[in-house]
Amino acid sequence: MRRVILTIPTLTGGGAERVVSVWATQLAERGFDVHVLLSGRVHGKEYALSEHVHIHSIAPSYEAYQQLSLWRKIYKRRIIIKTIQPDYVIPLLPHIQIQTRLATWGLPIRRIETIRTSPWRAEPHNRLWRFLWKECYRSAYKVILQTKEQGEYYSDAIRAKSVIIPNPLNDIYQSSYKQQYAERPTRFIAVGRIVPQKNYPMMIRAFAALARIYPEIVLDIFGEEEDIAYLASVQRLIEDEGMAKQIFLRGRSMQIHEEYKAHDVFLLTSNFEGMPNALVEAMASGLPCISTDCKTGPKDLITEGVSGFLSPVEDEKRWMDAMQHVLLLTRSEQEKIGQEARKSILDKCSIAHSVNVLMHMLQ
Repeated sequence: MRRVILTIPTLTGGGAERVVSVWATQLAERGFDVHVLLSGRVHGKEYALSEHVHIHSIAPSYEAYQQLSLWRKIYKRRIIIKTIQPDYVIPLLPHIQIQTRLATWGLPIRRIETIRTSPWRAEPHNRLWRFLWKECYRSAYKVILQTKEQGEYYSDAIRAKSVIIPNPLNDIYQSSYKQQYAERPTRFIAVGRIVPQKNYPMMIRAFAALARIYPEIVLDIFGEEEDIAYLASVQRLIEDEGMAKQIFLRGRSMQIHEEYKAHDVFLLTSNFEGMPNALVEAMASGLPCISTDCKTGPKDLITEGVSGFLSPVEDEKRWMDAMQHVLLLTRSEQEKIGQEARKSILDKCSIAHSVNVLMHMLQ
């Protein structure tokens, strides 16, 4: 039986965490001995795993983990990995990749490295950490990319051992999707962490300008904050724009698939991504979607004017034009674009495809 460790800071929050939950569960259900190694637990907020997945934690909580010295973190990681004795270890996110590389030095374990965002943006700023991060890929057994565009960052040698695995779509979207479209779209939705990367200020300003022309439209933003001060600045912008009754910060939803169905248009204004899970889910839900054409992900998912719309990064005027275009779509036009989006995602991002490719790497 092949033994695999997937390692990530926590199992709550973002897209990488959801991918770990899907991969771990599916591999365990298909006969692999699967272990998930976390930095710390966040009980009550973690993605669900199969009962056959073994969970390990460097510290009992993420707060306790943060109190450890770097070398203590690496030492404890090495002890756990040596105890499990995996055939493969798959670390996700740069600081976990570096720690895992150091923790497994000299051990007969195959590392499969991943990239979960734009590699141009993921580079650590510290020279030593940047060297170690790049060393992770140079010395890896295999590398998992989310998109073809990500491969442009790496050398020919790394591309030669790379495999593209798009983010797996949650099975719930097989049956949960939009089937009734409005006469005209009025309910906009955005989903993602409240962080500068997502460029919510541009979305809010452009939406506010449009809402002054079309006062019936509303925007619901779903996502958790990582910085209370930044969240407060986003809320302040909403109020300064006079949009307190049309733009709402809704926090995290545990039923986001239902929210997609209840809205008409999905918005993503990110300055960079890996492969945005929220965009994948919104397209699978049959929503017309507008996204910035950022590195990386959106252009791999959206065919302009057919399954959605792309707009240049940080171009507020073009973004507003794209929103106004979608706002004027008829019911039949919305449905046609939404169904094209859904079909393309079901073809590209099924769990079965994702896990089959991963399993092939683990043979």
